[in-house]
Amino acid sequence: MDIEIYIDQIEKYAAGEMAADESAAFEKELASNEELRQAYRLYRLSGEVVEVSVEDDLRNTLKNWSEADQSGQKMAGGAKVVSMNRRLYALAAAASVLLLVGFFSWNFARQNYSNAALAEAFHEAPQALAFRGNGATEVLDFEKGLSAFEQKNYAEAIKILEAVPTDNSRYYEAQLFIGNSHFELKNYHEAAAVFQKLIASGDVRFLEKSEWALLLSRLAERGPGDSEFLDLFDKIRNDEGHSFHSDAAALEQQLNSFWKKIAG
Repeated sequence: MDIEIYIDQIEKYAAGEMAADESAAFEKELASNEELRQAYRLYRLSGEVVEVSVEDDLRNTLKNWSEADQSGQKMAGGAKVVSMNRRLYALAAAASVLLLVGFFSWNFARQNYSNAALAEAFHEAPQALAFRGNGATEVLDFEKGLSAFEQKNYAEAIKILEAVPTDNSRYYEAQLFIGNSHFELKNYHEAAAVFQKLIASGDVRFLEKSEWALLLSRLAERGPGDSEFLDLFDKIRNDEGHSFHSDAAALEQQLNSFWKKIAG
């Protein structure tokens, strides 16, 4: 039996490179040839394993078996080489274990290393400034919204803080908490719009916090290939004096990590 032909046929069929008559003939043989069916099942199983090298190992293993079968090699004591069926079952069991490990690895990576997961991991809720307003009403308006934010009632915080007027001395601070409330609600597009406004305001108290929050919002919404994300990322990681310089370096490591490659 020439297993090498099976491998070539299976790969060609799986890739959709067979002509219609070839494909029909292959499927007909697949229905009647048990060993071909086993080889095809194992090929498909190996293709689902996370590590690409598993498929390469399978191909090499099948080639080695082909050479052993064709040359009629004997094991010590005169015993025949183990049958194709038994070897396929053994390798299928090993591949099944790898597939299970691969699934849990992918699930772990997706939960912890997706763009949104990384953005949320590197996000920190802001702290209110120690600040005295020009009047009791001015302070009270902001404090109500801050209280809702601290209680994680983000929708309510947005509603209250959006009522803070532009002439309120805590207006931009209110905007910072509005943006972060949107972020916590996973409204990344709305959050980004608020942080852009804060950056444009020129208020140095909130500039670096807004740049970092905007970077994370773009990462979660658009991914690390987004131009605005990349511009901010380069600016922060190349500025040693930036408050979030070390965070940018840590984020870069995570973006280049093995787990991030699995998460995509």
